[in-house]
Parts: sequence; structure tokens; C-alpha cells
Amino acid sequence: MLILLALSQGTYRWAELRRTVQGISEKMLASTLRTLQDDGSVLCTAYPEVPPRVEYALTPRGRELAERMLPLMDWITDNADEILAGERVGRTRAPGPRGSGRYPGASEFHSEGTGCRRARMLPRRPTRS
Repeated sequence: MLILLALSQGTYRWAELRRTVQGISEKMLASTLRTLQDDGSVLCTAYPEVPPRVEYALTPRGRELAERMLPLMDWITDNADEILAGERVGRTRAPGPRGSGRYPGASEFHSEGTGCRRARMLPRRPTRS
């Protein structure tokens, strides 16, 4: 979301985008940009110059997505204090399967990242004994 919001302000080169979106690793930034390009939300333009210049910008689909996300971000900003206060209170929840704690059923799934660009939630495969 932060990358889309940053790009909604205009076109960025890699280093500018990296500085703007703080708290994200280069690997995660590259992976997210690649996914957004694959989804048709971000356009990557490479110029044949020395040194190479690459620019990232939102496509029309990406601009529409960013416009739809802005009200959500405003809501989060308006309610952040209450959301964080609720987290500090430490609401108790009944444990899910296998004592997964906060997110019941979470232990039933794992992220399968090998060989694909998007994390997908897949049922856990049985382990061999």
C-alpha cells in the first residue's frame, strides 16, 4: 500500500522510491514492484543511458487503486489511537487449532513462496515420517 501511495504523488526512480517508502528492504521493494507490474498497476520504464535510469509510475489501473485506498488510509489515520489502544489492552481470544493464539486456524496454513512471485495461502502439506 505504501508503494502505491508514494507513486500516487508522481514518477519515482528506484533510490527516490526507496527513500520515500521507509522501513522496507530492497528485496521486498523489488518483489512488490514486480508484483505490481505483473498486476498492471505500475509501469516500469528503463532508459538506455549510462548510468541506467529506471522510473516507476502508476498506470491508470494503479491510479484508480490508489484513489480507492486513500479513504481507507484516512480511516486508519483517524482511528489509529483507538486501534493501538485496543492492541495494548490485549483482548483475549480463544485459542484456535493447535493453540495458534491470536489468529485461529492460522497454523493450518503456510505461505508457499518457492517459485512464485506472490505469497499464496495454501493448505499445509502433510509431513512425511
